[in-house]
Formats: sequence, C-alpha cells, structure tokens
Amino acid sequence: MRRDRPAEEREARALVEAYISGSGSLEAAVAAVQALELERRDESTEEDAEEAEPILGIDLSVLTPQQRARFSELMEALDASP
Repeated sequence: MRRDRPAEEREARALVEAYISGSGSLEAAVAAVQALELERRDESTEEDAEEAEPILGIDLSVLTPQQRARFSELMEALDASP
C-alpha cells in the first residue's frame, strides 16, 4: 500500500528543515530524502529527472549562512550515500 505522497513530502521537508535549523539529525534528513528519491525514480522518466526541482522546494536564497552550510552538508551526505 502506497503512502500519501504529499504527506511524505511534508514529513521529509520537516526533517530537512529541522536539520537545517540545527534541531534535527542529519541521518533522519538523509533517510527521508533518499526515500522520496527512490519513489520518484520509480515514477519518473529521464525527462522528469532533467526538470527536477531543488530539494523539496527549499529556497536557498532565504537561508542564513549557517543554514546554507548545513544544507551543503546534507547534500554532501546524500551524494556520498549509496
């Protein structure tokens, strides 16, 4: 049984935002994003992948330098994960 996609995205975004703000764990944020990426890969085509939005629609221009650094750490962890 598939979960509600918008609910999964909200949960993942909440975990990512918690990590970026300093109150969440990197591991939880990475796991949430990976789960969404796996589901998207199952549903998408190569053309969809080329049109991918920023991660969960997070606007980097409104983040503080510290939050941007944490976002970069998250992206590095995602790149390094299997």
